[in-house]
Amino acid sequence: ALYRDLGERRLAVHARIAELVDDPLLRARHLGLSRNAPDEDVAAVLEDAARHAPVAVAGELAEHALRLTSPQHRAERQRRALAAARAHPASGEWIRARNLAAGLLPEVDPGPPRAEILVFLAEIESLACAAELLREALAESASRPALRSVVQTRLAWVTRFDPGAIEHARAALQLADEVGDDAARVRARGVEAVLAWFAGEAPALDEDIPARARDFAAAVGERFVQEATQ
Repeated sequence: ALYRDLGERRLAVHARIAELVDDPLLRARHLGLSRNAPDEDVAAVLEDAARHAPVAVAGELAEHALRLTSPQHRAERQRRALAAARAHPASGEWIRARNLAAGLLPEVDPGPPRAEILVFLAEIESLACAAELLREALAESASRPALRSVVQTRLAWVTRFDPGAIEHARAALQLADEVGDDAARVRARGVEAVLAWFAGEAPALDEDIPARARDFAAAVGERFVQEATQ
């Protein structure tokens, strides 16, 4: 009640607290709450804090960074909006994450930036919706082989019950080889190995499946791993 009664004085109170606290995350949060108008310096502090914050507060800090970013700084707003969306699922804010990402799509030009948003949305949607989103992302990522490899890897897992799913994993592996991306290669190889094992292909039996499984969260998204193991 006292806080609500402060009115506009709340900004000054938060600014004063930001001067007094030692914890960088608390300082960032109070700096954000001390501003109503766009402030690029404070937005940058909040963006950095969100990267290092626990999952319970990362989304809030990321959204403060977005709120304080000027509409004129289009690239920064798009980056921070996607970062805020990505931060929310870890704390259970799936709807907020979806709304942020979906609301960002109309503002983003066709191409790789749009593909990145579609990949994120695919991770928080149903399998049927995810496949459609990833196919759209595949078209949008044509100019970025490394990103295209990520999309193909995700698509391989989302369509894992379809006969041609393993071909997406093999395409992802080929793209990773072409650009020399070791991380993408490991992820694509892991998904290919597991899908081959599903299909009963003999070469997959020689793979260290448990070792490959360690790369699954990064390869296909944590939610899909959780669904597959339930």
